Order: sequence, then structure tokens, then C-alpha cells
Amino acid sequence: MQVAQRSIVTSFGEFFVELDFGYCLSPEHSIERGCLLKHAHAALDEASKNEHQHFSLFEMSYANKIEHSANLIDKLRQVIEKDELFLVFQPQLHLASNRITGIETLVRWKHENEIISPADFIPLAEQSGLIVPIGEWILNQACLIAKQLVELGYIDIVVAVNVSPRQFSHPSFSASVHQALRHAGLSPRNLELEITEGVFMHNEAGTLEVLHELKSSGISLSIDDFGTGYSSLSYLKRLPIDKLKIDQSFIRDCHNNEEDRVIVRTIVELGKSLGLSLIAEGVEESVHVDFLKSLQCDEIQGYWYSKPVEAAQLFEFMKKASAKAS
Repeated sequence: MQVAQRSIVTSFGEFFVELDFGYCLSPEHSIERGCLLKHAHAALDEASKNEHQHFSLFEMSYANKIEHSANLIDKLRQVIEKDELFLVFQPQLHLASNRITGIETLVRWKHENEIISPADFIPLAEQSGLIVPIGEWILNQACLIAKQLVELGYIDIVVAVNVSPRQFSHPSFSASVHQALRHAGLSPRNLELEITEGVFMHNEAGTLEVLHELKSSGISLSIDDFGTGYSSLSYLKRLPIDKLKIDQSFIRDCHNNEEDRVIVRTIVELGKSLGLSLIAEGVEESVHVDFLKSLQCDEIQGYWYSKPVEAAQLFEFMKKASAKAS
């Protein structure tokens, strides 16, 4: 191990190699060669995921976790054909006008009468590449719902769709967005794409090119989970974006935590100085609303105003909200 910790000096400079180790024992964990290798790989996978732990001895829970993930990925391959995915929508309230100006689209998976959390299946879909067809399905369905809302008279409504880094980096992503708009007969101005800062980790020039193309077509762009990324400010000045979404981790306890209040205040001031709209997600308490109003944050989203609802409930909610606002 001491040898591995030493630097490697080459004609191109000095390099350091970080090693992770996973191992298992025989006969405690198995006596079969193939099984031992499988268990060692499971332990290695666990060690590589933990930045503070470079050694990992196999535990059966590691194998169970990998098997569970593999089973979910197999089931994910058929979710669209089996019609197991469905969308829910969370209204976004404009604080100054007290009107719904946007709606975020969220995906859910119902498998054998069980709702599987997006936190469980979205990372697996991203890892396996299945997020590309799933993301296209979400985009198409969201555009169809947006078109229905426009036809009901909500001509300025903007429906937001989350885009994963792997989906965004796919060569046909931009084409799939325009195809979804054409299929639904929806104007680009009624669609917003939410991206995370993770999309800039690779191929920065290509990312900016795609964003500018989408923006020039009339689609709105926002950065999701703002403040949690690795280089927010360095990219912000070059991105053709319209909105920053303040991550809910800063909102959840802002009524008790001065550091969170400072962060939220700073993000709002930064966004406004750049001419961007600001929306806070995860708003659950009236004190959150009062605080955000005092900062002149533009929009809010969260259980204080509405939980995510299915399409039929959304149409009814919009109808009641419009009547109340007028």
C-alpha cells in the first residue's frame, strides 16, 4: 500500500494513483471461484463508492444490493411497453401575481401495484442508458399535457421537464425535443427544460452549442438544484438560461438556519443581477413563503401550495386557482 501511495514521476509530470480494494474470504463467503470473484467485485464496488473507505470486506448486503439493482434494470427495460410509467405535475406559483405560471413534470413508476421511488430507479436508468428512451417518453407526454392546458386557455403556461446529463449528451437529444413539440403541436415557449450542472462535466463546447440552439428556438432553460453543483458561477455567465431553481436543501430549514438564509439571499441577488428568474423548490411552510417574498423571489414550488398531482387533478386545480385569482 505504501508503494501505491507514492507518486509516479514521468516526463509528462508527477501523478498520483488512488486505489480501492475489495476482497472476500474463502470458505467463509464461498468455495467456488466464480462466486468468490463476484463477491470480490461487489466489495470493490462498495469501496469505490465510499470516498473515505478504500478497503471493503464483502458482506452479503452488497450482493443483495447489486442483485436488486440488476433486477430493477431488467424491469425498467419494459416499463414503457407495459405502460407502467405515469406523470405527476407540481404547480409553480408566481408570488407577485398569485397565479400559476409554471408546472414541473415528475415521473412515477408503478410496478405490480407498488410505486417505486424515482430515487431508486432514476439513477439506475441513468447508469444503464435507459434514461434516454424513458426521458423521450416523459418529454412527449409532458408536451401533450401542456398542449391540453394551452387549449383550455392557459396560453402562457410553461411546463418544465427535467433532463438528465446522459439524456442531454445523446446526439439526438435536440432533435427529440423538437419532435416532441411537433407531435404535440406545442409552441416552444410553453416548454422549459431543467438541466443540472452535471451536464457540463464533459464536452463543454458541445453542451453550450446545444443550449444555444434550444434557446434560439424559443424553449426556456433553467438550472435545477442550483447551489449544489461544483462550479455554478464559472458556467453561469456563459449559459443562455432563463431561470435558477434554488435547491430545496437550502429552503427546508431556512426558517431556523441563518447559513441557509444567507445562501438563499445570495442566490436570489446573484440571479437578479444577471437578469434571471428565481424559483424556490421545497417550500413547505408559510415562514418560507414570507422569507422568499421579502427577497422578491419570483416563484415557489412545494407542498405549501400543492403536492404533485396527476393530470386530471391538475386540470381541476388549475381551474380553481384561476377562479380564485380572478
